[in-house]
Amino acid sequence: MTNSIKGIEDADCILVIGSNTTSSHPLVAHRIYRAKAKGARLIVVDPRKTQIALFADIYVPIRPGDDNAFVNGVMNVIVENDWHDKTFIEERTEGFEEFRENLKKYTPEHVEEITGIHQETIRRVAELYAKAERSSIIYCMGITQHTVGT
Repeated sequence: MTNSIKGIEDADCILVIGSNTTSSHPLVAHRIYRAKAKGARLIVVDPRKTQIALFADIYVPIRPGDDNAFVNGVMNVIVENDWHDKTFIEERTEGFEEFRENLKKYTPEHVEEITGIHQETIRRVAELYAKAERSSIIYCMGITQHTVGT
């Protein structure tokens, strides 16, 4: 997760990726449902249409192994549209220019070719996530334990 469990319910946008949250982390799911009741937007990226996906504003049925390309495509849109937090990046990161250069090949069109996910969906996910004042990413074993990517 990108924030505390308590902070989830105050998010404006929640991106759940590679996590069957309702079954595996019911307390986290409860916070997500609370946030949704308060008006948060929910994006679920998972090969399976899990219970939490039924509540999603955007459900992205991704193929196993395509998550790196998809996430890079979302980041490409965020960076290309200048929706990233430049102050945070300047003060707290290293190697951003190399990162930006790597993202250039992950255009929504190219990512659609790799993943089959429509480029407009990639753009919508990026915009919804990046433009929210308080965003959260919920991820689990589906993202952290696979044989492709680093």
